[in-house]
Amino acid sequence: MHEHKGHGIVAALAAATASFFVTAIGLHWAWNKLAAGLFGAPAMQFAHAVALLILVGVLSITAGLGMRGGCKGHRVRLVVREV
Repeated sequence: MHEHKGHGIVAALAAATASFFVTAIGLHWAWNKLAAGLFGAPAMQFAHAVALLILVGVLSITAGLGMRGGCKGHRVRLVVREV
């Protein structure tokens, strides 16, 4: 039998997409049950949960590139001074 090379990529993409939406559903549920219920925060719509996950992903990738020097050597230094 011949296996097609694209099947592994399609399966990985399908798993990543399903995992993303399951995480978005969990975030949506957790925010509306915990933050809204305990702290009186406004309820979150599902689109906001998806946007928040995308934002966290972009920030994580950007921070990871900066920590490894992937952004052409520009790094942000955190200076902590004692007062």
